[in-house]
Parts: sequence; structure tokens; C-alpha cells
Amino acid sequence: MTEVNSLMAKYQAAMKSIGESIGNPSPPKKMNEKSILAIDGSTKHNLSPMLIDRFNFCGEWSDFYLSQNMLSLDDINKFPYDKKLNQWINLRKDNWDHVPPKSIGDSMCSIFSFNPYEPEEIYLDWSEGIDEPVIWHCSQADYYRYNNLEEFFVFIAKI
Repeated sequence: MTEVNSLMAKYQAAMKSIGESIGNPSPPKKMNEKSILAIDGSTKHNLSPMLIDRFNFCGEWSDFYLSQNMLSLDDINKFPYDKKLNQWINLRKDNWDHVPPKSIGDSMCSIFSFNPYEPEEIYLDWSEGIDEPVIWHCSQADYYRYNNLEEFFVFIAKI
């Protein structure tokens, strides 16, 4: 078991304690699927221990961070994605060749969350061949890299 589940709960409590308005996570669903789809629509990667903890915490979590919607495993594995998400992914690939998804290719990249109002996404990078994917938060003209999901939640809980 990883710390992701407790970090997500701490993040939720911290945001509420400072009066930050975030959405409520939906209840977790029983995970029948043990893999996550890449944005190419066909490549599947095994769920990592941290991702399993994340999906055991909740399903979808709308407006969880900076207006981003954290997708459920069902939503991630449903391809093709909705029109707005496809627009953001394609915009990112067309304009940013130095970060995912363009820098690693669609088969090595999964979507994690996105902002439905402006181009801002969080990607899972499977290209390093380790158990846990690298997290890339791409926001407008900035990007941030985290070694794993725990590191990402530790960072955002400090905000």
C-alpha cells in the first residue's frame, strides 16, 4: 500500500480548512480493469500501486485542483475522448514537442486529469519503464514534472 490514498484525503481536508472550493470526489467503483489506456486508444499499461490506491480512493473528482477534473479509470479507458479533451491533447501535441504527449508518443502517455475550460492537463508518462508513471502537469505555457503520484499530491497539498 502506498501513501496516495491518505495524501488525497489530507489534500481534500487541507483545501476545505482554508476555504478553498473544490469538488467532491465520487465514490470509488469496483475495479474490474487492471490496466489503463494510453492516449493512442489501444496501448494498455498495468495499473501501478499508486494508481490502484488513487482509484480505490474515488472515481471521478470534478474540480479537484485548479479547475481540473480528475478522471475515473472508466473515463480514461473510454476512447475516443470527448471533444474538449481531444482539443486540449491535440493543441498540446501541436505546440509543445518537448513535453508529453509529443515528447514520448501517444502509446507511452495516458491522460490523468484536465481542465474543461482552458488547456491544462495532467499526463501519466510510462516511457521510463519503471513501476510508477511520471506525472506531467501542463498548464498553459508552463509544465511541471513529478517523479510519481505521491510526489504530486505532497506538492499540491502544500499550496
